[in-house]
Amino acid sequence: QPFLLFFARNRLPKPDHSVRWITVLPDEALNDRGEIRVDSKSIEEVSVEQTFAEPWLWKALALGTALDIEVVRKLKESGGVPLQKYWEDLGLVFGNGYQIKATQKQVDASHLHGVPDITESDRFRFLVDVGRLKQFTRATLFRPRDRDIYRAPLVLIKQAPGSDPKKGRAWLALADVMYRQSFHGFSAHGHADGEDLVRYLHLLAHSNVWMHHILLTSPLFGGERRVIYGEDIERFPIVPWSELSADQRRNVRRLSGQLLANEDRALDEIDAFFSELYRLKPRDMEVIRDTLSVEFPFKSVRAKASAAPSLKQRREFRMRMEGVLRPFFKRLG
Repeated sequence: QPFLLFFARNRLPKPDHSVRWITVLPDEALNDRGEIRVDSKSIEEVSVEQTFAEPWLWKALALGTALDIEVVRKLKESGGVPLQKYWEDLGLVFGNGYQIKATQKQVDASHLHGVPDITESDRFRFLVDVGRLKQFTRATLFRPRDRDIYRAPLVLIKQAPGSDPKKGRAWLALADVMYRQSFHGFSAHGHADGEDLVRYLHLLAHSNVWMHHILLTSPLFGGERRVIYGEDIERFPIVPWSELSADQRRNVRRLSGQLLANEDRALDEIDAFFSELYRLKPRDMEVIRDTLSVEFPFKSVRAKASAAPSLKQRREFRMRMEGVLRPFFKRLG
């Protein structure tokens, strides 16, 4: 589990005080022997005053670099609205799914009878087929939730997203459906653009831009938890649907169709769409991909991050480094 070694002088800091922050990265070969590696040259100077305004800085530097911080700041300055506020301003509802907890005090759940019920988090990939579900029949629940959060059209975002977006990190439901606490549901029922809204949010949940922001700013995900909490989702700065151009709206509908059809390039095109929407540069997207490829909090990713680089990876690194340095050497002859 995460831990902290803190060295300090017992003295009142000056207003511009900064601390030296060093992150100990996982290294399986060393950790298996009960050893760690501290890279004293990998130091970030962190302004304590700045962390009052941006408390997520500590987490971002623990998993990423100053480049990741730039990306998060760009998202926060993009003009997006926290998803929670956006959904509430539209008069729409959202919430965590129902809880059974049979040993806890139960309340009546008869008002939910007859609604198709999702009982497994791996039943579908991207789209809920209500025809394959049984109807809800339980008499009681610990927390049944309000009936309105189960009304279509819906996006059901998985609490445990997994490491592979191709297996689906969120489901689209175009008919009423019940879901358990392992999902965060957003209903657009009654809105004139309801289906477009949920398709848009469904795409966003499958973008690397979305996952990078949650990983770098969530207090728990990637620290001591492997699940996403409602607050992590609700604080994401979403660009309002009303601000998208006609071309961008057509793109959302096209990309949604591609994702539901499991087309190979759908995820890459989704990333390209949100990169443009949030005015991110190719370098920003490279930072996002690099960080997710080695810091995503799943065993397969951490094992890959600790492994010795392959010949192909070394060659790619050399070519990338050469591309960065060549203009300087060319100028010097």
